[in-house]
Amino acid sequence: MALFLDDGMFLEKTEYDCKEVSQRVQRDLHSAGLVANKTKSIWEPQQSIPWLGIVWDSTHGTLRISDQRIDNINNAIARIFTNQGVVSSRELSSFVGKIVSAGVVYGNLSRIMTRYCSISIAAAHGQDWDSKFVLDEYCMRELKLWERNACQLNIKHISHDPSRKSHFIVCSDTSGVGCGAHLDLNGEQVCHKQWEECERLSSSTWRELSAIEFGIESFLQQETFQILFDVLEPRVRGCGFFVQKLQGENCSVVPPVDMIGRAVNYLFINLAVCTLVVPFWPSSYFWPIISKIYGQYIMGH
Repeated sequence: MALFLDDGMFLEKTEYDCKEVSQRVQRDLHSAGLVANKTKSIWEPQQSIPWLGIVWDSTHGTLRISDQRIDNINNAIARIFTNQGVVSSRELSSFVGKIVSAGVVYGNLSRIMTRYCSISIAAAHGQDWDSKFVLDEYCMRELKLWERNACQLNIKHISHDPSRKSHFIVCSDTSGVGCGAHLDLNGEQVCHKQWEECERLSSSTWRELSAIEFGIESFLQQETFQILFDVLEPRVRGCGFFVQKLQGENCSVVPPVDMIGRAVNYLFINLAVCTLVVPFWPSSYFWPIISKIYGQYIMGH
């Protein structure tokens, strides 16, 4: 059984067991003097059920954001576009909150592709909550991405599906002059190309993604495959922040909000010297930790 405040959901392997649990829970609630909301409660076993704005489908082993929440996301985006990108912190926070709260389905993309909007909210923190400001091009790109993909990305598989198993693995990599990929099948199959002059000026992230696209197009006649690619930037010292030996290092640390406290503790334990980049957010959980230990070093707010 899973509980969230006054909402609960229970799962069992068979319909019979599920009915048994349902009757037991109803008896326990009655014995405790509690009354369940009959209009909202579902006491019969279901294989697809909405709970906390998520549609839990045990038949296909998937999670989906409810249609109502998707409509709310699209409506929030439409209002911002109607006002030509002029928003208040309250309106932009409402949009970001809708996306981040759907992270159980969208995954890390919900935080990565709302980052500039979150920065704009933090930058406007000193103004009135309802004061208007104009979104920059980066925020507008994030809004356009969610306008196009909020529905398309609305599914997450949580059970093993043999039909989704990869049959082959494609490895790709890129450099400043070109990219390539290979597929190990009946002897190594290789594809490669040189960048055009304009492509060489693009970011390393764009080149990595383009290499993946090039590999997919080259081996498209094959069956399902996985893509493995190198994502380590030339200036990055290592992958996996919490396994790095930071003592004696001088580095820049930009943790996501939910990991700031853990990052500060790890830096303190390792006696690391660094520049820590976090939002100026005095009401947040991490601010007392930073202000108490490193208050004299806080800059840029």
